[in-house]
Amino acid sequence: MTLITGVRFDNYVIVSCDSSYQLVYYDMETGEEIDTHFSKLDETKSKVKKLTNKVLYGMGGTEQGHELILDRVADKLQPNDDINKCRQVIWEVVQELTESDYYFKSILEQDSIGGNLVGFNRDGTSSQYVMMIGKETPNSFENLPDNFSMLNPYGFKEYISGHVFGLGNPHGKMDFKTISKTVQLVHGTLSYVNPNYVSSDCTLYIIKKRKKKGEYQYQFEKTTVDTSYYQTQLPSQKEVEAWLYQRM
Repeated sequence: MTLITGVRFDNYVIVSCDSSYQLVYYDMETGEEIDTHFSKLDETKSKVKKLTNKVLYGMGGTEQGHELILDRVADKLQPNDDINKCRQVIWEVVQELTESDYYFKSILEQDSIGGNLVGFNRDGTSSQYVMMIGKETPNSFENLPDNFSMLNPYGFKEYISGHVFGLGNPHGKMDFKTISKTVQLVHGTLSYVNPNYVSSDCTLYIIKKRKKKGEYQYQFEKTTVDTSYYQTQLPSQKEVEAWLYQRM
């Protein structure tokens, strides 16, 4: 499974991910799922892609589906395209593949694909969109007003908004260090109660914005943190699960 977290504020955006993945085996005749196997991505792969200098894209669901999308998207984007342009191009590619690509359509018949698009608009403001397409899922690419979102944490809602962990509170501290630590805590908590589906390693992809000589400049950073440290501070798994469900 997958844990993708998106965060957006005025001067920075973050998309974080784990490295767990699930191999699903199907019966060739019936199409029914017959077995699963859990493993971790190697260091050459990731669930987050930097689309442009301003935009990050987190991927949940079938890897092959995202590969088909991104192969076409890469040819249509320029380095400085904003999030609105990225959203438009991704959605156009999804429509093209849904109509004409047999392999892509077969993937959607078996599974769902989720994408978390986070980045900056042309005017320097930040935005966040979540795409959901596929099996038993109404195709959508929604604008999320929250500062914080989470894509497909196993065993919980598809989206967990910021209020669950106190994010998005206008009276709280919103500096980068505080928020990045909170993202790591959230990741560690959900890995704690879902260790097979969410790995404890949390990789944060970050774009920071600053203004220089009247123009916005964008700086990309990437870091990986082992969130198992946070898990040593938590009560039992059952207590944490009960706390999460009570707040959602």
